[in-house]
Amino acid sequence: MLCRVAESGRAGAASGNIRTESAVVNEHYVVMTVECPRCKTKQRVHVADPIGPAQMVDQMIACLDCNTRFRLTLPNRIIRGPFPA
Repeated sequence: MLCRVAESGRAGAASGNIRTESAVVNEHYVVMTVECPRCKTKQRVHVADPIGPAQMVDQMIACLDCNTRFRLTLPNRIIRGPFPA
């Protein structure tokens, strides 16, 4: 699954795409792996399992390594994370 990414307005932030993949499906959430566009650190987030048709949601996340904030477009809201991958 590919998700769109947009950089925050922070000066010096690197641009790039975030590739996410569905790793584990649970009753209530899906674990997705994302990559920071600046330092390429992989991290995991838990995304709420969509009920009905998926409605894309924009969310900001901070990298665990370099603390760069970047925007993800995901099928639902992040309920936990980020965690090291």
